[in-house]
Amino acid sequence: MESTASNPQAVSRPGPLSSRERFLRTVRCQPVDRGCNWELGLWGQTTERWLHEGMPEDIHLARIGNLIQYGEYFHLDRVVWYDISCDPIPAFEHEVLEEDERYVLFRDGFGILHRGLKEGTVRGTRMSMDTYLDFPVKTREDWLQFKKRLNPKSPARYPMWWEDEVRALNNRTYPLLMGRDAAFGLYWKLRELMGTMGVSYAFFDQPALIEEILEYLTDFYIEIMHPALHQVEFDMMVFSEDHAGKGGPLISPAIFKKFFARHYRRIADFVHEHGVPSILVGTDGYTVPLLGLLLDCGVDGQGPLECAAGMDPVELRRQFGIDLFLMGGIDKLVLPLGKDAIERELYRKIPPLLDQGRYIPTIDHTVQPDVPYANWLYYLELKERLLEGHYA
Repeated sequence: MESTASNPQAVSRPGPLSSRERFLRTVRCQPVDRGCNWELGLWGQTTERWLHEGMPEDIHLARIGNLIQYGEYFHLDRVVWYDISCDPIPAFEHEVLEEDERYVLFRDGFGILHRGLKEGTVRGTRMSMDTYLDFPVKTREDWLQFKKRLNPKSPARYPMWWEDEVRALNNRTYPLLMGRDAAFGLYWKLRELMGTMGVSYAFFDQPALIEEILEYLTDFYIEIMHPALHQVEFDMMVFSEDHAGKGGPLISPAIFKKFFARHYRRIADFVHEHGVPSILVGTDGYTVPLLGLLLDCGVDGQGPLECAAGMDPVELRRQFGIDLFLMGGIDKLVLPLGKDAIERELYRKIPPLLDQGRYIPTIDHTVQPDVPYANWLYYLELKERLLEGHYA
């Protein structure tokens, strides 16, 4: 990691920076003009509530799915999570099998059978996660059929006018992250293929199949990324994994070392060789038992640091130092509680972590609909003051 100082405040504050320069300096633990002002996203129900509570209807949220790429109205920095399709091409036909007033039973484009709660759905966001009932891969024969849809050379994996995008992306002033939600992930893709329970059994019952799939996925990701990394300077690569819950990782350190470590290392080496300075694993849950192993594999960051699962960024910095880039870690559950609770949370975490560097504070997941709009505005105002004033 390139660093000018162990403490970024030991060097004088630079003049105004672009959002890209600010991000790259943050990743490298170099002095910045202020902290990066990012957020992750909103529930559809949250957006609807805030519109009723006074949020203007004509502002740019610049959302893709639930991710906020920037929000000029909220003074958020621009950041783009770039999508190169890792989905099955062609997708499975979307098929509704049963439907009533409350529920819908359907098979999605990945071949997964869902039961979803229709009641309360707003702007595409359901009030609860779907129940996943069946998955496309149970045997090697299933995998061989599915693999036909994962051709890395499919033209549709890139935008139709890719050369035009290359010119625009190479003249940008904002950070560019490779990998949108659910794009590049090894455990994530296994879970989409087999389901959580199915893959958990397969580590023991079908280890050769797991090895075959992971070997193919690694080659698949590297080949997909190559044109982009060859032609565009990316600032971070993101593994989407969601490989943990509140009680801990869904895979043990032994399983990680046996099945995943060498594949992470291959991808990380490839990405670093193409000049990408940082690699982040995006996951919920308590992942501390895996963090040292991920660092050994070339991953240097994690977000969104889910506080309800025990991922306190102050404690993580104490354990792992600045070797671990931190993004997130502001407890979403304090936002409904009012100004005093918001102040306690932000003052405890943001100033000391900005002191040490390599930290971007955001809410630790998408913002839920029990958050009043006035509380959100106060949170943003206070965070912006801390990001600006800390470097004054």
